[in-house]
Amino acid sequence: MAPPPHRHLVTGNQLGSIVPTPVYYNKLSKLVLSAEEMKMEGYKVTEIASGDLLRMRRCKLCRKRVTKQKNKKEKKNDSKKDGQDKEKSPADQQTGDRTTLPKSEVDSSQVSPQKDSLSSSGSSDNPPIKYVITIDAETEEVTVHTEPISEEAHAEREKAQNEKVKKKPTCQSHPGRVTYNKWTCCQKPGSSLGCVERDKHEAYDEDSVGRLEDEWKLYETPRFVRGARLAIALDCEMGVTMKGESELIRISAVDYFTGYVLLDTLVYPAVPMLHLNTRYSGVSWQMLNNALATRRCLVSREQARQQLWQFVGPDTIVMAHGGAADLLALRWIHRRMVDTFHVEGTHENPETGRSLKNLAAVRLNRRIQEGRRGHDSIEDAMACRELAHWYLEHLATPATEAAPATS
Repeated sequence: MAPPPHRHLVTGNQLGSIVPTPVYYNKLSKLVLSAEEMKMEGYKVTEIASGDLLRMRRCKLCRKRVTKQKNKKEKKNDSKKDGQDKEKSPADQQTGDRTTLPKSEVDSSQVSPQKDSLSSSGSSDNPPIKYVITIDAETEEVTVHTEPISEEAHAEREKAQNEKVKKKPTCQSHPGRVTYNKWTCCQKPGSSLGCVERDKHEAYDEDSVGRLEDEWKLYETPRFVRGARLAIALDCEMGVTMKGESELIRISAVDYFTGYVLLDTLVYPAVPMLHLNTRYSGVSWQMLNNALATRRCLVSREQARQQLWQFVGPDTIVMAHGGAADLLALRWIHRRMVDTFHVEGTHENPETGRSLKNLAAVRLNRRIQEGRRGHDSIEDAMACRELAHWYLEHLATPATEAAPATS
């Protein structure tokens, strides 16, 4: 059954209410990320630039990011650079050059009476050559000269070198689907690399700059919110779209000071989904379909963002654990963030494992994310809230309050 969208008291609230005294609130404010810290942790503080949008395209076969292809000008500059490198090459690479060295300058133990080595691949102007080293038996003089290599011999050597170093395919995908943790196309495990290999990615045809701008448009927190809280704790669960992007499927928000749930609901995605990541999200299609049929869920990330904004204003402190992905899934820019993942890194002896599960066990002596039902976003939001309180009680906060992120 879908979690109810209305507010209620969390049964697992071990911390209880916190009195929002000015001293406590000032200490909490000093944990707010600065603009540079937000960028470092991956938060978006401005709209995504066109160049970055193009780098966010995904391959429609393997769903990996499609890197931006070089334009004609960049390719031309690369060609010029290659030409300059060739001009700088030593002139003694020309066919027939000969150099004589005293034996004292050559380690004869490492030189056979006649030994050849292949030079770098040649071109039409500079054919491939080999270096031949000979030692005169009487004078013991070492002679190094070059000889041309036939095209057939050169092709054979290049083929042998290419076979030794096989280039990893750019795109690996499965044309089938996963059933009982196996791909229908090749019967390999669901986590295996693609059985079909290609030399390049194939981006979606509709992924133009304008289309990407609509898809990744970010929205600032509204300036005037009547019911804005002083601080909230946020956690989201995500599935994976057909394009390979994370998509919001559940959202939970808790009032930091009272411990009341402000928002806890499933979010039916408005885009085609590859899977719901049920093992970790704890959300199944049965849950989503039942919630949609009974009107006990929100539809689309836009509705979820609007619901959350009933409790969040520009000055509201939002705390999350690694919350950059949550805010990006909501397409939301907020400049008053406390990230418990980041705060742990400022600890005198930070934990090497900074997952919320590990920090809850080490710092709070609390076990979360147990069992096979996946994560519970309410449980995670409460753990984030308690973790932030623990830091305020055990960490020395900075002497000055961090300035909010600005554009």
